[in-house]
Amino acid sequence: VPIHLPKVSKNTAGTVIGFKSWKAQPGYCPVANFKKLASMVDDEIVEETDPVFRLNNGDLITQRYMNSLLDSLLTPLFPESIGKWSCHSFRAGVVASMAANPHKFNGTEARVFGEWD
Repeated sequence: VPIHLPKVSKNTAGTVIGFKSWKAQPGYCPVANFKKLASMVDDEIVEETDPVFRLNNGDLITQRYMNSLLDSLLTPLFPESIGKWSCHSFRAGVVASMAANPHKFNGTEARVFGEWD
């Protein structure tokens, strides 16, 4: 998938990223969901130029929205981290929190979440 304006890029031409299939949870698999999005474009349900990350009502999913959502979902699991969740470093932060709470999560769960197989 070409990313024209990646957050971090060594050149102005953009970059290409790949997705890994996650067959254990098809609803969360980026490959399956990308194919679903492509079929929605083909079926003219959405326009190819429409923003991908938006709510059903059309509102864009912003960083503020995601931070609030992460905080509300993760604070019950990690009460000591209330108000500290951010989508900026979400994947690494969750894995670190999982590792710091071995009574709640095992190493396999942390490796899967961090995509370290």
